[in-house]
Amino acid sequence: MNTKYKGILLLSSIILLIISTNCTALVSPASSHVKNQSSFPALSAKSRTACAPTKDDGDEGDGFEYDEYGRPILSGEEVILDTEHFRIHYTLSGRDAAASTDFIDEIALALEYSWDVEINQFGWKAPPPDNGIGGDDRYDVYIQGIYETEYGHVDIASTTCGIDPFTRHGEASFMVLDSQFTHIGSDVIDNPLETMRGTVAHELNHSIQYAYDSNEPYGFLWEATATWMEDEVYDDFNSSDEYSTAVFYSPDTCQLAEGGSDRVEDESHWYGEWLYLRYLSELYGHETIRSIWEYTLEFDNYDAIAAALSDENTSLEETFQGFSIALLTRNFEEGERYPTVRLEGSAIANTPFTPDDGVGQMAADYVEILDPEHGIIEVQLNADTLQGVLVGIKDLEATIYDMPSNQLAVDIGSFDHLYLVVLNLNQAFREYRCENTSYSVTVQSASQVSSDLSTKTISVPNFQLPNVIALENPDEYWDEDYEKPFKAPAELFPYYLPSGYEFSDAWETTAEEYEQEYDIEAIWVIPGGGLATVIDFWGPCDDFYISIVISESPYENMDGWYDETGYPPYPEETYTISGVETVFYDYTADIGPFFSVNFIYMGNFYTIDGTIAMDEMTKVVESMFE
Repeated sequence: MNTKYKGILLLSSIILLIISTNCTALVSPASSHVKNQSSFPALSAKSRTACAPTKDDGDEGDGFEYDEYGRPILSGEEVILDTEHFRIHYTLSGRDAAASTDFIDEIALALEYSWDVEINQFGWKAPPPDNGIGGDDRYDVYIQGIYETEYGHVDIASTTCGIDPFTRHGEASFMVLDSQFTHIGSDVIDNPLETMRGTVAHELNHSIQYAYDSNEPYGFLWEATATWMEDEVYDDFNSSDEYSTAVFYSPDTCQLAEGGSDRVEDESHWYGEWLYLRYLSELYGHETIRSIWEYTLEFDNYDAIAAALSDENTSLEETFQGFSIALLTRNFEEGERYPTVRLEGSAIANTPFTPDDGVGQMAADYVEILDPEHGIIEVQLNADTLQGVLVGIKDLEATIYDMPSNQLAVDIGSFDHLYLVVLNLNQAFREYRCENTSYSVTVQSASQVSSDLSTKTISVPNFQLPNVIALENPDEYWDEDYEKPFKAPAELFPYYLPSGYEFSDAWETTAEEYEQEYDIEAIWVIPGGGLATVIDFWGPCDDFYISIVISESPYENMDGWYDETGYPPYPEETYTISGVETVFYDYTADIGPFFSVNFIYMGNFYTIDGTIAMDEMTKVVESMFE
């Protein structure tokens, strides 16, 4: 092997694995809903025509076929139903057979109704046209037998990769909905019409989100917004309530975490975070949620949320503190339906309390404060990066005490119940960088209440006593067929990614398996042999990726690797970044923007390959040392 071109061979091997899709699709199941038929507008410009699908190789890994645009090729003769804004593609035969033409009419009604509410009434941006890919510029909806895994999803219809893939921009998209809505996997759906309608409202909002910024990196913002919109479009359904348990039963889960991996209680956590948006919309109006998405054209992540909140003269930290108190008190307009928040435990006077798992970023723990003497006590939260708030409850009123120094003396006898809300207001970079912060709570007698008390009192008519609930064992909860996804340690992920690049997958592999998979000698990537962790990030377009391979290094420094490979780098290929020697191989002149980087850090050997420019790769590497 010509060692000078080992990076090109690695690149070619990895590209062979890329699935030919247009960009990342968000798969978003929704749940059951109810809506009075009379509230739906009549179909407009409705017509049905039959047409034969165009055969294409497609992606048959899941048993489905797709055309050159990544759109479903239905199992039988395709029938088209046109409405004012939608072109619905369905069939009445084969695997994708729709329940009936009447059911298709109901889908059409739900689509037009959701369009009217979300776009005409609420003022959200309409999905852009797709240049007639589906036959005309109506929004394309494909009815497919996807019931084994989901109710529906939205995929990007086209990209602007040939212009500038890293610019924030809207994208055309298309929707796929299940053909039956009678079951999902082995679970029977009680009311197919209700479930379908909620799914339509949810998925249409994803179509709208793509119209703003298809590169927005926060998965929680995508799913929380679409789930929040379900409840806004179908206010009588309360379909989003089923996701609420993820937040009430696991309030200390990092806000960005998808959930359902390490803890049973936070399954569907992205969706459950719709409650935070509900809290914002109840305070400032539902226009604030639209404003967040409008700001994604300028900002990413929490910066877009902060910009929208700034317009309301508030902040992310202030609203999250208020939201966390609202979870404790169930202080929402429909809070009487919500569960009570799970207590982490109780801190008793003269007995320090330390939880097992700490509290995640932009999340909260709830600790009951107890004192058998019911006198004046001093509560202290021991954690430099966390913030405490005391909440006293008496006669359905809550008195809220700020704790600027995390230490406060109050008269516990003035309340029926006293709780410490432990806030972690630190923001995670991405969900895979979520980290928990440990803390302890001490309670002791005091001679007098603090002189600098800052309080406010609010009515909490929906308050009910929360309880300590033992967490379920994930291994016992999920059946033996459940394969828990591999979770790479957070410290192996970069703190910086170029715009448009998102985490795709992580797994472990042996040097031998890697050689067989990619047809490259392990010495170049996993020089010590043994086990390696691979972390992949896909970019905004096909063939754009960053791949990181980490394994235990057999060398103390890079000289050992140079000697064993017989390839000392040219002087212009070596750089010292944050005190770490790195080697950059530049293949841009041969295959476009592409760099391969090697270095040893904290006893591990790193190989980073990516279709990005030098300055961006340097930022990625530098962020590994933070």
